[in-house]
Amino acid sequence: MKPRPAIAAIPVNVAGFTVAAGARARAFGGHMTPPYRSGEKLAWLDPVPDGILVQRAVVQGIEPAGDGVRWRVVTDRGTALVDAAGNAGRIVPLDASVEREFDLHGGSDFVVHPTLTDMARDLDRVLDHDQERSLDLGDDLGFD
Repeated sequence: MKPRPAIAAIPVNVAGFTVAAGARARAFGGHMTPPYRSGEKLAWLDPVPDGILVQRAVVQGIEPAGDGVRWRVVTDRGTALVDAAGNAGRIVPLDASVEREFDLHGGSDFVVHPTLTDMARDLDRVLDHDQERSLDLGDDLGFD
């Protein structure tokens, strides 16, 4: 995972914060360190029929969600609530493995296909191939 610049615990304003957000952070224990900063890139996940579309996104703003545990992250792709590590259903940190996948796809968005679906598809191919071989074998032996 790409190291993030150190950020002091923030009870008030920073880039992407509001005064109200700082007040909410103080009300829920005071010092929460945001998992992202405005302008930081991350991976945005969208479900699609073939799997999960992985896209780059840029943080436009971040503030405490009000529960003392999560953060509301606004990106150029949408808004999501993340935990202290920066993870959510739609957002994950842009680590080395995700960057590598973007590089493998020419820097473009890519779809992660479900493993079980891929395995089932491969199994179907094997079964189809075995069935064709057994039919061919039967023809070679003169069974009609």
